[in-house]
Amino acid sequence: MTAVKKMEFEILLEGKATPSKVVIECDSDLAASLVDCISEKFHVTEQHEFLPSLAGFAEPLRGRPMDAEVQNVGFAAAKLHEKHSRISWLQIAMRVCPLKQNDARHRCTKKCADRTRQAAKSYLKAQQSR
Repeated sequence: MTAVKKMEFEILLEGKATPSKVVIECDSDLAASLVDCISEKFHVTEQHEFLPSLAGFAEPLRGRPMDAEVQNVGFAAAKLHEKHSRISWLQIAMRVCPLKQNDARHRCTKKCADRTRQAAKSYLKAQQSR
């Protein structure tokens, strides 16, 4: 039976002044291999001048940001399109169009359908990539 070893690490998170403490309990064989892996990647005794940010690896957002109402319409339209893929974007627009909810005389046209489809596009891409 191997002995259980308790390991403590301090990790400095971006934007925080004080390090967070991480405690791991594992058997001594695993603890030794963990120490080897960590020491290969990080030199514990050295102070690193530059730590790369994870934000640099993320894809930057392009274009003008959507306002809250357009986001809500896009999310609702994407859910409807996923649930009922056979209905047209015009039929989806008729269900979620905010102009129709505010004005009883409003008639949804191809313009509303295009706006709804464009608003839902980012949500549909996110669902397809999963």
